[in-house]
Amino acid sequence: MQHLVGLLAAALFALLSAWWLWTEVPSEDYVLLAEDERLARFSRQCSAEVLLPEDEPKGWSNWSMHSAVVLLLHGEVSPLHGWPKDPRPPPSWDCRPADLPRHWRINSRVHFQVVAEDGELLERSFDPELDANAKDLDEPWAHRSCAADQLTADGFKQAVLNGRRLAGRYGETLASATLEAYSMDTKPCLTTAVGSLLPLLPEMEGTVSIRTLPATAASVDVASQLRASDDLLARWCHHGSLPCDTQSCTTPAGAAAMMSLADKHLCTLVDSRNDGLAQWLRLAAGASRLTLLSLDVSQLAVHLMSLGLTCRGAVAEGESMRPPRGSMLLLERWRRHSDARWRVLWNGVDVSQELPCGSTEGLGCPEAALLRMLEGDRVPSNG
Repeated sequence: MQHLVGLLAAALFALLSAWWLWTEVPSEDYVLLAEDERLARFSRQCSAEVLLPEDEPKGWSNWSMHSAVVLLLHGEVSPLHGWPKDPRPPPSWDCRPADLPRHWRINSRVHFQVVAEDGELLERSFDPELDANAKDLDEPWAHRSCAADQLTADGFKQAVLNGRRLAGRYGETLASATLEAYSMDTKPCLTTAVGSLLPLLPEMEGTVSIRTLPATAASVDVASQLRASDDLLARWCHHGSLPCDTQSCTTPAGAAAMMSLADKHLCTLVDSRNDGLAQWLRLAAGASRLTLLSLDVSQLAVHLMSLGLTCRGAVAEGESMRPPRGSMLLLERWRRHSDARWRVLWNGVDVSQELPCGSTEGLGCPEAALLRMLEGDRVPSNG
């Protein structure tokens, strides 16, 4: 009898599930999303897997690190546009204050300010904007749903975690070096800069300036393509669903096509000369300093492309050209006597030897060769 009751309950559940799919998701394209490899690839875009590089890599024992340039991509954000025709839209995105582990030591005594390129002090808030129309009355969400295009609580945690990695890597260096911080003038990027700087400055009291960077030169068409695919990722990463309308749902194939189109637009941003990254390397080479930049997807992607890390074979087949959220690109300048080399680390992995400028003995890129590569001479001489 008990076995019969169990079978009846299972049958009833199956009928209810079928009825829900028929009434709420009127689409013949509905599939079990978790079983599709394309969506597994989307999931790998949700959060970068950042490894900790070795403190003293093999072969560098007679070298000393002089300076570094750190390029950070913001983590999870809420979508800019919603899905008003979706019969089952996501309820909200979580903008509750990040509940960081107790052992994550961060500095709450330092004050951050935003400064324009010309030195003018800008009024900016690092607190996320909230959705006044969200139906989030239940605790612990109550009145803490993100408005559009905000860094979520998980996105802030990603920034703090990257800051802890940087603190472990450069904490001693900062004692004798200066720190310069730059960011795109958007709420996700500025908040990412703050989250990553907090663990880097555990003993500091006072004010730290974050200088704004000029907006990306991407065309309106490219920006719109990135935005649509970014919103799709935001929904998948936070809620594990794809949008629907009254007629059908976005299929994994459709989502993959949208991501592929965005990748093609990203690749159009690369030309024969892109010296933006070279300028930052020259800045770091001129003095002992750690330079931290918080960027949006298109800007970081352009820098990666200028290094040849995307669009030219370094991306695994079938993966997206865009960097995963929370990604980190480190460029470290090492010196020995009059010789200067750059180590290039992508999410903690040394990829220097994958670049055209990689030295024959496996010790990073000679400075002159890397700069020539970035500034347009694609035939650098290895050293």
